[in-house]
Amino acid sequence: TSIAWLRTAEDECALDADGFAPILPEVSKRMLDVVTTKYADQQQGLQAAFSILGDQWAKSNFPDIENDPSVLREPFMSQRDATMILNQVRQDLLSALGDVPGQESYKNSVDDIMRTCLIKQLQNQPIQDAASLRANVRDSIGGSLAAVWSEYPEIEARDLKRLRGMPLPQPLRAHVYYKQLGGDEVRDRYKQLLTRTMQKR
Repeated sequence: TSIAWLRTAEDECALDADGFAPILPEVSKRMLDVVTTKYADQQQGLQAAFSILGDQWAKSNFPDIENDPSVLREPFMSQRDATMILNQVRQDLLSALGDVPGQESYKNSVDDIMRTCLIKQLQNQPIQDAASLRANVRDSIGGSLAAVWSEYPEIEARDLKRLRGMPLPQPLRAHVYYKQLGGDEVRDRYKQLLTRTMQKR
């Protein structure tokens, strides 16, 4: 399943300066409030915020503090702990944006961009019958949503509550099963075990 349309939509949304401009001042203020209130005195939390919000944001708002992403890597922090703190900071930032005035207009702009990108991808594919087209649309959206869930656990948890009892497209089923079986942690342990076994031969 191709999710190229999602990556294209992400790029176009990032360049949608006109759509984002009306809410930018309030969004920037709330982001800064979260970081200064919760993480200004925590080196790892602050670096996690820099990682999420970018080097330019870090330099503009904390010019006297170095943006040092190595703080979130071994030997200073395990990958698991780094993922946990990044998810926590991201959740705190997203929670602060729940009621930004004017966001509905921006959401409509994002919806239009994503719909246009998906339609363009489908138009570039061979002519299909109705059943194949429905399956393609379902799997394209499912694969893209699985990619979003991988990056944003809080969105995954919210969506799974809404989808409870409903059949999931194959990409979403694969994503859920992978996590239920242990996900990246189990995969990494298996790879390490396999490497040690091969080295003993």
